[in-house]
Parts: sequence; C-alpha cells; structure tokens
Amino acid sequence: MNFTTFKSANSSADSLPSSYTDSRSRSRTSTDKVPSLSKSSTETLQNLTVDLPPRRRDELWSAFRSLENDYSKFQSKSWSLKTNVVRASLLPFLRNHASHPSNKNLRPEDLDRRITILNKWWTGLLEVLDGRQNQTVSGVDRPILLEACYAIMTRPEWRLAPSHFAP
Repeated sequence: MNFTTFKSANSSADSLPSSYTDSRSRSRTSTDKVPSLSKSSTETLQNLTVDLPPRRRDELWSAFRSLENDYSKFQSKSWSLKTNVVRASLLPFLRNHASHPSNKNLRPEDLDRRITILNKWWTGLLEVLDGRQNQTVSGVDRPILLEACYAIMTRPEWRLAPSHFAP
C-alpha cells in the first residue's frame, strides 16, 4: 500500500470554506495591515496596573550562602568537633535572623533555596544525634544540638506556603 497517494474521503481541508483555504494559502506581505487599536483601548491598557509583589532579591541570601559553606565545614569535621561548628555558626545565624522581615515575603525560588539549606543542617544534626558510626554525643554537646534542631524547626520558612500557585 502506498501511503503517499492515500487520501481520506472526508479530509478536514475539504470541509473548510474555500475563502478560508484561499486566505491560508496566501502568504502575508509587508503591505498587509494589522488592525490598530482604538485610542480608548490604548489608554485603557496604559492605565491598567497589576498589583504584583516586588521582585526583590532575598536580603538574607548571602547569609544563607555562608551558612551553606559552614555546613560543608560541619560535614568535613570529625564527629567530636561538629558541635563546635554548630555553636560557632549555625546557632548565631538562627538567633540573629529569627525575626528578620524578609522571612515573611519570599519569592518561591528564594524560599526553596532557604529550605534546602536548612534541610541539609536538619538532616546533618539528626545524624549526629542518632549516633551513627557507633559514636555517641556527649552530655555537654547534646543540648547545643537539640537547641539547633529546635531553632531550625521554628523557622518561619517552614510555615510559609510553598507557592501562591499551589492548588
């Protein structure tokens, strides 16, 4: 069977009015004119404003980026020195930025970046507290790690809606 010669008895091109198929086959030239908007339509479009939240950069992005770098230090330290990184970098960050105004008005991509960094710390802290690799946390270090877990859990980023576009 030769498919190039096959033609349907009821093709869609045959059912269209001839004026439509003729105008479709013509190509547009530069002399064809597109209808213009009326003056009142143009004024209406110019006066139309859309109330969108400002698309500002995350004010704490550099602080979160340095917190992510500190997490790399946390991961590279020996088991017994991990608490020192938490004490020196994570806890001061969480205390200093707990009620920052930018925490409430975040773009979805900024919220996602923050949550990704906080989640890294969260899972790292839980691994230390769980005592993997047959290591146990000393009684002096445990309250520091638990305080950091608590401070991460109470961050406002976890309570924000993931997106205005979510169903």
